Amino acid sequence: MIEEMIEKNNELRDKLTPENKKYYEKILLYTRFKGLFGDDEMIETALLNILYDLLDAQESGISAEDYFGKEPKSYLDELFKEMPQVPLRKKLSIFYMVFGISSGFSLFSTLTQRNPSINILTILLNGLLSMLLVFSVFKYLEKMTFKVSKQSKILEYIGTFVIGGLLTVGYIGSVMIGNKFLSLPVPLYVSMIVIVLAMIVMSYYIIKRKNKPYYSYLVFGWGITFFTIVSRLPQTQKWFESEPVMIGSIIVILLGSFLTARVSQKAISNEDK
Repeated sequence: MIEEMIEKNNELRDKLTPENKKYYEKILLYTRFKGLFGDDEMIETALLNILYDLLDAQESGISAEDYFGKEPKSYLDELFKEMPQVPLRKKLSIFYMVFGISSGFSLFSTLTQRNPSINILTILLNGLLSMLLVFSVFKYLEKMTFKVSKQSKILEYIGTFVIGGLLTVGYIGSVMIGNKFLSLPVPLYVSMIVIVLAMIVMSYYIIKRKNKPYYSYLVFGWGITFFTIVSRLPQTQKWFESEPVMIGSIIVILLGSFLTARVSQKAISNEDK
């Protein structure tokens, strides 16, 4: 249902004039940023209704700015106030998801080290920092959506730098603290089994949900998993420690990261059309 509304929105949005489309896309971004903890169906319904109104106004020769005014933010804020309250459990679901993804990456990172371990404190701290990152970024983007002055753009860059810097320091600190406290060593073969099982679960989840933009990440993830296992096996470990192989591996990983991002970006663009 929600996917159909998003697809319909993408289709109808192309019927707007360039000026009206630019105006509406700011409304769309602000509404989705502000609605991070809201009901997705209600938010997408509201966006479609606004789009229908703009299309009707456009047919009557009225621009989007004349119809909603130069500052649609106050109208959108009132719209959110009229929406029914979302249960706290549903509001927190996004945090649970972010915490789970972050914990998975942290676990994968520690298990692929030369001396695999489970750093419980690092996993918890990274999860909390990731939750803070998502909340901060969405709130920040919400505040900056309707700010177009040169001063606001400068503040946007400064804010992005500050948020990124603080969180980077936080992530580094969590790793340093985690390595000293609550770090549990894991046998090599156990870590390999856990990594493979985690990749199987993630692959099943992505394929079942038909998240095509993430298929390329699966290929890259399995490649990293294979590289990690082969480089840790006693029979092949020495070969991977040679300088040419290490340099080649780094180049392959960097190229793989770039190609994966490009393929996923293209897949997302195709889905939006």
